[in-house]
Amino acid sequence: MKRSNACCNRKKATIRDVAMMVGVTPGTVSHAFSGKRAISDKVRRQVFDAARKLDYQPNIIAQAMRNKATGLIGILIDPAGLQKKQMRLAEIVTTLQMNHYDTIIGMTAQEKGSGNSMQRLISGGLIDGMISLLPKKFDDCPAMQVPVIDAEAEERSNYRKAAGKVVNYFRACGHCRIGCIAPKAHIFPQVLGDVLEEKGIWCESEYCFEERDSVETGMSGAERLIGHQSATAVIVIGEAIAEGVYRWASLHKIPIPARLSLIGVDMMDEIFCRKFSLTTIRHTPGDWIQNAVNRLLCQINRSEFMPDGIYPELIIRGSVASAFTEFGNTSCEMKNEIL
Repeated sequence: MKRSNACCNRKKATIRDVAMMVGVTPGTVSHAFSGKRAISDKVRRQVFDAARKLDYQPNIIAQAMRNKATGLIGILIDPAGLQKKQMRLAEIVTTLQMNHYDTIIGMTAQEKGSGNSMQRLISGGLIDGMISLLPKKFDDCPAMQVPVIDAEAEERSNYRKAAGKVVNYFRACGHCRIGCIAPKAHIFPQVLGDVLEEKGIWCESEYCFEERDSVETGMSGAERLIGHQSATAVIVIGEAIAEGVYRWASLHKIPIPARLSLIGVDMMDEIFCRKFSLTTIRHTPGDWIQNAVNRLLCQINRSEFMPDGIYPELIIRGSVASAFTEFGNTSCEMKNEIL
């Protein structure tokens, strides 16, 4: 049985055909597919219904040539670090979607030639910008052809500001022996070490043996830093680690804040903070991700406004005391202020 060639010879539907069926302009049809401008849900549904009936498929390459933009952002990530960065990746994708941008993810190792697929997309004008989640600068990528944001550098910059604020406060309180207890892979101890070295302050930085945030990690870290190294001020990363430090201090009858000063980073649970009176840095990953995306979009749209970063707040709740407070003196007043 011979198949009819009628369907093969049928003229391919165009954006004008869809516009005529709905009774709108071709520009409205284009906006319905791109999401770049607000149109009513009713009109958008009519456009999509007409496109299905006519078997119309928008040509992303043609749109890019006309508009000099595709609404597509590339994200480069190393497969080896995908598991650790999947939450970060999801936040970036969600933030871009809220700004009407789609994403394409490129898996690339840190070796020459491995970014060829993303290079072809950039060279073909199919990507408006790119976000790199690679652990170091990817020199093999043609970054100069499209705006690029290095997410690792953005995150490091944010944590560096937090570390500087904590160290300055500890120094003002008279502390010189500052320790840090954190999960092994966390970025904060790395930037903290840089800040302490610049300021010439001795530091014993604890990279815990376990990857996870746990009470046991907090207790073993406290034993090493406070018990053996005599640190008078400690920065903790993770709520369970903070609880472990509190437990260790209680077992050894070391009062907080009279003898030991404690500051937490990434402690956003207000109930936890009130329970332990833990001084914290107000810092969330979503802040720097939003800032990084905004910076990229400003570069793409050539906007004069350029976000210059996130400024973490130090919230004093009473777990930080002067290094010169006498042992056993628990009369330090509870404070709750933002610096």
